[in-house]
Amino acid sequence: LGSGMGGSAASAVAALVAANALLETPLPREALYGVALDGESVASGSRCGDNVGPQLLGGLVLATHERLLRIPVPGAWHCALVHPHLAVETRKARGVLAGHYALGEFVTQSANLALVLAGCFRGDAALVREGLKDVLVEPRRAPLVRDFAHVKQAALDHRALGSSISEAPSHGTTRRP
Repeated sequence: LGSGMGGSAASAVAALVAANALLETPLPREALYGVALDGESVASGSRCGDNVGPQLLGGLVLATHERLLRIPVPGAWHCALVHPHLAVETRKARGVLAGHYALGEFVTQSANLALVLAGCFRGDAALVREGLKDVLVEPRRAPLVRDFAHVKQAALDHRALGSSISEAPSHGTTRRP
C-alpha cells in the first residue's frame, strides 16, 4: 500500500475481474475499463487509467479516458522495480502535480512520448532511451523520494533504458520498459 505500484487500481480491477468471472457470459476485459476507472476513483481520488489499463490487459498499455491500447514491447526488455522503505500515497503523489506548466514542457513531453511509442513499436531501444525523459511529472515528484537522483543515475550508468518514479508515467502509459 502506498508504494505507487498500482495497488488502488489492482484492488478495483481484481474485484471486477472476479465478479465478471461469475457471469454466465463474461465481458471482455476492455468492457470493464469504465467501471474499473470508477473503482480507481474511489480508491485513489482520481479517475485515471494509467494503472487500471495494464491491470486489465497486462503489459504496457496506453490508457485514454475512453479506451485502452496495448503497446508491443520486445520480450528481451525487462522492468526492474526497486521499492524503498517509504510510502507515498497516490493522492499525495498526484497532488504535487497541481499548478501551472509551460507550453514548452508539454511539447517536449509529447515528443518524448512519441519517441517511446515509436521505439516500442519498432523494437528500437535507442528511441525508447531517448524518449524516457519525463519533464512534467518526475521533476515534481522526485523530492518525495529521498536519493531518487542517485538511484536513477546508477540505473542509467548500468545501461537501463530509463529510470523513473513508479506512479510517474505521466503520458498515460503505466509501466515503462
